[in-house]
Amino acid sequence: MISYKFLVINNMDNRKVISHLLNRYIFNILVLNIFLLTFCFEIVNAQSNNSGKIFPCKLLTPEQVNTVLPDNDSGYVAHSGGSLIRGVDSYQCTYSNDKWEMFSVYVTVAPSKKLFSKIKPDVSTLKLIYKYFRKIKVGDQGWVYGNSEGMEVKFLKGYKVIHLKLLSSNANKKVDELINIASIIAKKF
Repeated sequence: MISYKFLVINNMDNRKVISHLLNRYIFNILVLNIFLLTFCFEIVNAQSNNSGKIFPCKLLTPEQVNTVLPDNDSGYVAHSGGSLIRGVDSYQCTYSNDKWEMFSVYVTVAPSKKLFSKIKPDVSTLKLIYKYFRKIKVGDQGWVYGNSEGMEVKFLKGYKVIHLKLLSSNANKKVDELINIASIIAKKF
């Protein structure tokens, strides 16, 4: 049987041990976070393959964007250049309106067949996830998928994946407009 006196002494020692371990744990977490932030910053900044001058917000006119997202802002470049995959470049333009609806255009560019295999969409997974899914004739291959609040178009053109994403209350009623916009963008590559 353990005596009460032993438990009190043991608890004092445990407090010191716990305090020491907690301080080391916090220190290790801080060091790990600094390392990860530095590492990720270096990866993102070192990844650009300089795949060309792609200006994602200039791929469409304001009138074309209005067909899927009325009363939108002029869009902003959310990303331009390197990605987390070495050698692959990624570009994004996002438009929004006062109703908190959004339309984004993503262009991801691989310089080789090997890297393209890493960014090419997994069509079988898309079919499983989305109730609405169908192939479209845009680019080399294309698909439209989604639901009433979010519709997406992805198509391939060479070693590029172009992805359009519309988040709005009536997104499923804008399928034809999204496909039309995808066709317009495909002709520019």
